Parts: sequence; C-alpha cells; structure tokens
Amino acid sequence: MAGGIYPRPKEGKRRIWWCWWTERVKDPRTGKLKSKKHYASSQSTKRSDAVTLLSTKIHEARLQKPRFDLPDPTYEEVRDSWLRHREVEQAKKGVKVERLKNGDVYFQGRSYLDEYFGGWQASSIDTEEIEDLQRKLLARGLKNGINHVIRSLRAMLRYAVATRRLNALQLPDKFPMMAAPRREPQPIDQRFVKPLLAALDEPYRTAFALAYHSGMRLSEIDRLKWEHVDLARRRLYFPGAKTGEWRRVPLLADVPKLLAALSKGKPTDLLFPGFADRTARARAWRDAAVKVGLGAWQCRKCDAALKKMRCPEHGQATERLAKYCGPLFRFTRHTAIRNLTNRGVPMQRVMQMTGHKNVPTHMGYNVSDEADLDLIRETYDGKV
Repeated sequence: MAGGIYPRPKEGKRRIWWCWWTERVKDPRTGKLKSKKHYASSQSTKRSDAVTLLSTKIHEARLQKPRFDLPDPTYEEVRDSWLRHREVEQAKKGVKVERLKNGDVYFQGRSYLDEYFGGWQASSIDTEEIEDLQRKLLARGLKNGINHVIRSLRAMLRYAVATRRLNALQLPDKFPMMAAPRREPQPIDQRFVKPLLAALDEPYRTAFALAYHSGMRLSEIDRLKWEHVDLARRRLYFPGAKTGEWRRVPLLADVPKLLAALSKGKPTDLLFPGFADRTARARAWRDAAVKVGLGAWQCRKCDAALKKMRCPEHGQATERLAKYCGPLFRFTRHTAIRNLTNRGVPMQRVMQMTGHKNVPTHMGYNVSDEADLDLIRETYDGKV
C-alpha cells in the first residue's frame, strides 16, 4: 500500500489525498493468481473510509509515493524518449517520420496530449485523467481520433516501463477506448481499378494491384521482401502477419508485370519501402479515390459535400475539418474474397490464399453489393 498528497497542475494549489494498493486475486478465466491494483482519492471518493484512514497515516508517518528506485520522469521526458525510439524503429522499415512546422516529430494526438498532460509527472497519469481527457475531446467534436490519442499515450508509458523509467504498478489500471461503430466494408468497383492504378504513385500502385487481386492484409504487404517473390512460378511465399505461418499466394492478372518493373533490391530488402507509413498511405489512397470519383470529402459539421475542399456553409475546410467518404484501402481484402468467390474459386482455396482458419471469419469478409444481385439473376437464367 502507498499514499501521498500532491497538487494537480490543472487545479492550482488544490491538493488531493490519494492511495493505491495491490492484492492477489484469482483470474476467473485462467484460474491463476494475478495482481489487481486498487486506487482511491479524495477527488473521486470524498467519503471513502480508505482515504480518511490514509490521511491520518500520512500525518502520522509522512508516507510518500514509492519511486521503486527509478527516476521520476515528466510526461515530456517520457514522450521524447519514446519518440527517439519510434524514429529509429520507423527508419528500419524505411519510413521517414513526419514533422510539424516547428520541427517537432508528429504523432497522432500529440497536440491534445501535450495540452492536457504538459508539466505532469508521468507516474501521476491515471485512468480518471484519461477518461476526463476523452470527455473533453468529445466536447470538442473529436470522434474516431480519440482512440489514436489514447494508443499513443499507452505506447509511450509502456515504453517507459520497458526502459525502467517507470514501474508497471505506476501505470493506469486501464487505457479505456471509445466504442466507435466499425465502418461497413464495401467492395471496390472494378470500373475504378484502372483509374486508381493511374492515379496512385509507387509504392502504392503495385501494392494496390497485389492487394486487390490476392486479398493480402496491408500489414503483410508492407513486410514483403524480395526473397518472398518467385516471379518464375508467379507466386509469393511469405509468413502471415497474424499467425506467422508460411503460405503461398498466386500472382494474378498484371501483378507479375508490375513487380518485374520495380527496381529489384537485395533479397532482404522490402518489396515496397515506405508502404508501412500508415498516414502517408491513407492520404495517398484518399487523394486517388477522390480524384477518380470513387470517394468524396464531406464537411464534419454539416455533412455537406465539399467542392475543392470548400463547404457551401462553413467555407474553406482543412483535412481535419473534413471527413472522407468511400471505400478504404483495406477493403481490397474484402473485394478480392468477393471476386474470387464470384469467379467460382472453391471457398477452401480462397481461405488458403487469405490465411483464414475458420469459416465464420471468412464469411464476414465475403461482402456483396448490387452488382452481385445481377450476377445471381444471370446465373439463375443460365446466361453465365
């Protein structure tokens, strides 16, 4: 058990009594013992007996929050240490980190985290403050981006534990995520494939063709190396992203020609260097989709269609004040499964290509649209 008194930076000189303790409890799922952390403070539990008892002990024994013989870094120190590590890891993947105008390294949610936790000790960040941050971001109109903010905070605090700047017991009990409805997947119309290939630059052009025809996960494509490519047999042989099991995927349509046109590197070089940068990849896809008419931009405030990024009611809109509507890059996996099924490829073979292990999961990716109804009619009438 530990306790102390500390001021909150956002609340001036107001001091809060706090205490936390751990106990060994049995996990109902595994039956094994695990440590469970309990937390109480005068801010959330003003009439708590535990806080009242602790306040007396603090006066008598002058308890202090343990530091576990580790440094007590600020939020800024933990953030900068994590950013240096992240920059090195991104460089290994061939991804150049994005920077703000002032030269600071960008990551999702940096401005919100810096504004809220600036000047805090990293060990003082608890679940209550994370939930309060979520409420404030919701009030400001931020939706899906809130989870990106929390993931960034979780990553930097866990890295601080890995580098022994914090103890795991000093982390929040949990990092709550906002439950957001998942966007309904929609197949990519075949009529837009050639225009998209013309609108996309490398490494996204060939990667899109490969994903569209094979149904590979984007996380698998960004890890592909030249040693995984066998152009003579027109196939790929690589470890799956989730299970790590090796599987074979045939190269279909014009994908072998596109791969042969790429400048070949060493066997251990990435096939698509730079494709792992999710931010750049999403922007390249959205720009191409809007350019060919597959997607569109809408105003976040009134849902009006934007023409040249301008709202008829709210004026010029930036990318943050607009929302993209249309198929996402990852919907290539759903499209490929649907196209292979419509062409009569047995489900077992499609599952071998995509790496799915059970039928319900596979069927969840086999989406359809109005064009599939016409195919059913033609098949039933004997025209196919």
